[in-house]
Amino acid sequence: MSEPSFFEKLGSVVGVGVGSVEVLLVNPAARWGETVHGRVLLKLARKTEAARLVVGVEATSERQVLVSDGRGGRSRSTETTTVHKFEQQLDGKRLYLDEGYDLHLPLPAAPATVELPDGVLGDVARFVRAVAGSGAPSLRWRVYAFLDVPWKANIRGAADLVVR
Repeated sequence: MSEPSFFEKLGSVVGVGVGSVEVLLVNPAARWGETVHGRVLLKLARKTEAARLVVGVEATSERQVLVSDGRGGRSRSTETTTVHKFEQQLDGKRLYLDEGYDLHLPLPAAPATVELPDGVLGDVARFVRAVAGSGAPSLRWRVYAFLDVPWKANIRGAADLVVR
């Protein structure tokens, strides 16, 4: 076995080229209140000392905001808010290599929906909701995993999820 090059040594110091984490979902679509099932695959170039392996599911919402720059100018910016986040540790401090782990992450129950009244008031509310969209912000759901490597860049992976 040959001596690692300077760039291989440098990469291992900062966490580059150590490997990857892949998140595979049994079903990339789920319903509120269900459990998401899948597998996390570690694909590491060499044995790696890590503090923990964590999986999670999160939902974020984005909205456009106007930002003033202090000179009277304005610009648009995107603001991202985390609406739901649940994390679970799969394994603790040890040496990791190429391995697979099952994941089972619960989703929250569906948010309560507002019952609209009958009559003209309900018709107006339904019209406004239809014109403005559903009235609720669209959420971006993802399942993620990371290997917490002390003093280096964490090794991360993610998969998108659709929640109906």
